[in-house]
Amino acid sequence: MPGLPTLDSWFSGSPILAVGNAVFYGPWVMEGTAVARGFSLEGYVDGVSALSCADLGQEVWLQRPGEEWEGPFLIVDCSQRNDIYGNIVHREEVVELGYKTAERWGMVQTTTEGYHVLHWRVVGVVVSKLPPDQITTAAIPLKDWWLERLTYVELPDFLIEMEQGWQRPLYKVGNSWRLRGVWQTFSQPIATLAPSPMPTSTVMPTATATILPSPTIGATLNPPQVSREERTVELIYCFPLGAAVLATVIVTLRDLWRKRHEP
Repeated sequence: MPGLPTLDSWFSGSPILAVGNAVFYGPWVMEGTAVARGFSLEGYVDGVSALSCADLGQEVWLQRPGEEWEGPFLIVDCSQRNDIYGNIVHREEVVELGYKTAERWGMVQTTTEGYHVLHWRVVGVVVSKLPPDQITTAAIPLKDWWLERLTYVELPDFLIEMEQGWQRPLYKVGNSWRLRGVWQTFSQPIATLAPSPMPTSTVMPTATATILPSPTIGATLNPPQVSREERTVELIYCFPLGAAVLATVIVTLRDLWRKRHEP
């Protein structure tokens, strides 16, 4: 994804009537999520997962192409902040279904050994926050609606989030990230502050300074500095591995071509 969505984008909610693709959870996952979040599914067709966490606890109605409206469903889950861009933009999701709803829709079939997937997704599902008899407008694609409102976190703002404890550690032990053109491997998580409650009325402060230079970032976050020699060693190991994989692919394609075209 091009960047990390801001908190405003993550909690932007969704339109009253949205259309997109529906995918599904495994058996009992939606029910377990509802219990973990303190929701009761009594009186609802099933639980569902929305894309924005601002929609948690809301009722929605669903309509498949060519089918009648179903509902109400209760939103008991939502996308993680680092997943919401891919789910909306690339997968064009509008909702994630519980297993029993997916089974009823013919997306999956229960077997003696577990379950068998028939269709990973249903295209063109409409999600309404209003009961069907109150709908007066047409549904809009969630992808288009969200992209018009999407903003990305700038580095100074992200540092403020880390300092306030609103964001979990981004860099985990053993991970290598390319930061401002420099590869760094972290031996300990960055920003190990205990998460504090996200403010509901206080506007997140915005840094007015320009992007900080690399030495200041290192001093602020205390990441281990990787020497040029260490980075060189990493590249020495990475490039041969990539070349070996590429060579294997080329040889495989060549053999397939020969089998089809040579007598």
